[in-house]
Amino acid sequence: MKVSDWIRQNIRHSVQLEPDTLEVVSDFTLMWSIFEASEAHNENVVDQIRVLSKRVARYMPTDAVDSQLVYWSKRYIHESGEPTEHFHYLYFREASQIEKTLGVLRNKEASFEDKIEVCLLIVYRYRNNLFHGIKDITLLNSQVENLRNAIELLQIIIQYSGRCLFLGS
Repeated sequence: MKVSDWIRQNIRHSVQLEPDTLEVVSDFTLMWSIFEASEAHNENVVDQIRVLSKRVARYMPTDAVDSQLVYWSKRYIHESGEPTEHFHYLYFREASQIEKTLGVLRNKEASFEDKIEVCLLIVYRYRNNLFHGIKDITLLNSQVENLRNAIELLQIIIQYSGRCLFLGS
């Protein structure tokens, strides 16, 4: 049975999840799994993100993450430079991650490595919030664009990571 049908039949008073929402959540989950299989190595993901950012920055075109960075800057930073309410819902745990993310989103002069790292940190927060965060699935319809940007970023990063990934036997 399709998940959307099961939800409709089994969860009372549920908001209708849009077909785009179900597709993008599925795509993000699969893309994150591929990313984690190729890069996380069951170690501290934040440390791995830092190492990966340095490695891929040597091979990627310097404008490779510009569209994601522009999207997230508009979403998370007011014109005044203050973080938006959306930023707080990323639920960063480390003050250093908050500081670095705000710095990069505010400053167009950040290093390319830092830009990649911050984009990946945001995607990692999406992953954590989706899998471990607030469990109100009615909010997923409003996350489609965020997850699309996250998927695009992961696809770009994996292309330049230099890792071989084998699916299947």
